[in-house]
Amino acid sequence: MNRNRSRGRVAGAGLGLLVVGTVASASPLTYDVVTGPSSSVALFVTNASTGTAIISDGTVLMTSGSLVEFDATAMTIPGFNFSNTGSTTLAFSSSSSLAGYSLEVSDLSVMPVTPYSSTITSTGPNAYNFTLGDLQASGDWQLINPSGKDVSGQSGSFSNTISTFNGQFAMSGTDMENLTLTGISLGTVTIEGTSVNLAADVEFNGATVPLPATIWLCGSGLVCLGFLVS
Repeated sequence: MNRNRSRGRVAGAGLGLLVVGTVASASPLTYDVVTGPSSSVALFVTNASTGTAIISDGTVLMTSGSLVEFDATAMTIPGFNFSNTGSTTLAFSSSSSLAGYSLEVSDLSVMPVTPYSSTITSTGPNAYNFTLGDLQASGDWQLINPSGKDVSGQSGSFSNTISTFNGQFAMSGTDMENLTLTGISLGTVTIEGTSVNLAADVEFNGATVPLPATIWLCGSGLVCLGFLVS
């Protein structure tokens, strides 16, 4: 993994959302990601036994391939997927037994799996809460020593099926102004004998503009939301 490159990306990391929509007003709109100055994605790592944070948070980057679909007529989110093609390196806290070490996370993906359904409720003008599931979260990890070297035998994959997930978003006309995904449970791994939980929060801010449907073709109609840790 190219950690120097990924760290450079993380330093300028932000979250964005591109938009691909359908031409007919009754059809779902699909929103894709562009960088917004007030957007953020945070990755959290806690001790699975005590709940103590051992990595309080780390900024990660969402790709321009990230998509979310909103069907205003059916009041559903037909599907979303977020995934990464790179990696990010997060430092363990000074109070952790792994102080001085870092955790590299790569190939992060969260996407709908069968069965999948979603519902949306309006909480006011252009304000919405949503519930959806099932989702599959997965990715890879590698422990990095204080010298920046991979620790042998301290790497692997994480995976978790999320049966129910809640989030919020707000609209301005047909533009999505913000999208909040809180407490996405990514999975549990064992690092140096300690079981740790990985989770992520996403906060997107910034208006988006629907683009013609011809730009986004997804044969089954399932639209994906992509999340890059890069």
